[in-house]
Amino acid sequence: MQRYRDLRVWRESHAFLLGVYRVTAELPSEEKYGLTSQLRRAAVSVPTNIVEGARRQGRQDYVRFLNLAEASLAEAEYLLIVTVDLQYLSLDAVQPLLGAAGRIARKLYLLRSMVERFTHAQDRGALHHATTQGEATCLARSTPPSAGEIDPASELRDPDASAKREALNASGNSRDALNASAQRDALDASRDAGEPLTRPRSARRTPKRSP
Repeated sequence: MQRYRDLRVWRESHAFLLGVYRVTAELPSEEKYGLTSQLRRAAVSVPTNIVEGARRQGRQDYVRFLNLAEASLAEAEYLLIVTVDLQYLSLDAVQPLLGAAGRIARKLYLLRSMVERFTHAQDRGALHHATTQGEATCLARSTPPSAGEIDPASELRDPDASAKREALNASGNSRDALNASAQRDALDASRDAGEPLTRPRSARRTPKRSP
C-alpha cells in the first residue's frame, strides 16, 4: 500500500493536529477532561486512521479507515465551533483550523472515492476472468457448464432469457406453451412479491346449488 508520508492529506492532517493541541492549551482547566481531551482525541484520530489504513493489505480496509478519519475530522470541526460558542476561544484563533478541516475533508473524500473505484474495477476484472475461464473449460469438454464450474456471479448474464429460448424451442413455438410459461412467470412473480395468488379462470369454482 501507500507510504503515508507521501500523502498530502496526511501532512495536512498532522499540521491540523498540532494546531488543535496549541489552541486547546488555552481552554479552561475545568475542561481538561472534557472539551480539551475530546477535541484532542478527535484530532489525533484523523492522521492516525490515515496511517493505519495506508498500511493495511486490503483496499476495503483502507477505505474503512479513511472513512473513520472523515468522521473524526467532522467531530473535531464541530468541537472547535463549540469552543467558540462557549466563548472559550476566539473565532480568529479557531478560523484557520476550521478552514484546514474543510480542505482535509475534501482530500479525504477524493482519496477514499479513488480507492473505492480502483477496488470495484479490480473486482469486476477478477469476475470477468473467472467467468471466461470457466466457460472455456466447459467448451473444451463440449459439455454445458455445471453449477460448480462457473462463478455464481455469472448469473448476471440474464439466465431467464436463455431459459425462455429453450422453452420456446422445446414447445415448437406453440401459443399454448407461451401462455403456460406466462402463467408460471406471473405466479412466481406473485410469490416473490408476497402478493396473493389469483386463481386461473379454468379453475374457477362452480357455485353450489341449493337443495
